[in-house]
Amino acid sequence: MRFGTILCLLTVMPSAAVRANPARPPDLEALFRAEIELAAHKLRLDPGKLDPKLALALAVAGVTWSPASDGNLLIKQEGKNWTYSGWAGRWEGLLSASASADARTEFAFALSLILDPAPDAAKARHAFGIVSRYGDGLDLALMGIVGAPRNVPLLPSLQYAAADALVWRCDTRHTQFWLALADSGDSYLRSRAIVAIGLVAYSANPAASGAAGRTGHVPFEGLIVPVRESPISAAQRLMFKDVLIKAADHRSYRVRAAAALALGLMGGDEARDRLVRLAKDRTYIVTSARSGGMRTIVFPVRDVAAAALKRYGVIVRPSGGTFNDRDFRTATRGCRDVTRDTSGMVRGLRGGLRFYEGLW
Repeated sequence: MRFGTILCLLTVMPSAAVRANPARPPDLEALFRAEIELAAHKLRLDPGKLDPKLALALAVAGVTWSPASDGNLLIKQEGKNWTYSGWAGRWEGLLSASASADARTEFAFALSLILDPAPDAAKARHAFGIVSRYGDGLDLALMGIVGAPRNVPLLPSLQYAAADALVWRCDTRHTQFWLALADSGDSYLRSRAIVAIGLVAYSANPAASGAAGRTGHVPFEGLIVPVRESPISAAQRLMFKDVLIKAADHRSYRVRAAAALALGLMGGDEARDRLVRLAKDRTYIVTSARSGGMRTIVFPVRDVAAAALKRYGVIVRPSGGTFNDRDFRTATRGCRDVTRDTSGMVRGLRGGLRFYEGLW
């Protein structure tokens, strides 16, 4: 995954801390009011028919006004193909906008370095800190990107990255958004919604719900995003469980891996039983092939389920490893190679921030 070189960044991103800050964040919609008003004209739509979150997303991403800073363009336009420009120029543009106290340009350039990341931990961390100051406004803009129709400029290419950024923030006020996205026909977006539901339903005690308020620790291996218990009702927990159990049987290995992570976060006896089944999942990924027939493989769903089961004191023997040709055939007998499986995804789209170390 594209952001794999900056795991040190992810361990310090201000997720729960941002939500816990009592200071009122700046108003992102007020900051971009003029650019938002241009959105309907840009898309040739009746302003009354344009979703407010989409209008905000178009504004903050720079679509409605093509921002530039110190000679650095944020967006490249080649006919109908809109992309962000090179990250080095966007970084220089961010520094210039910050120095001149141009908050709109600063936000647009900083957001670009999250959705199309800078391969530098310190730079990406700096950009994330800027956009995170805007709290719920940032979340609404990210949701607008995730839900953007395919015919708008730029935003569809950023949908997976925006979904990953929302998982990092995972504000419980947006639970309905995640429940709706959990029915998405896109396996990548669906998997991110499943993880977010698991984060909302997190219990420090896997056997039962714990008291809300504990925060910051990592419940099992491989999880990078910080977690905290949230005060959810018994009815909500039951609804979340039904969604996660259904996801555990999804045809996409990405969704099943997400379900294993979410079930491990939520806990409970039924979650444990389903995790035992997921720890026998038959999909594998070949991560390297060497001369002489040596191949290294991982079982993406099994690995997540095994990590989650450790919370219950259940140890699962590792399935992956490096094998010669004969042992490889034995290890993968009856299994399915999903190394190049992008079923249910948009071709060419990539994610942004990693929240788990697995290959999904």
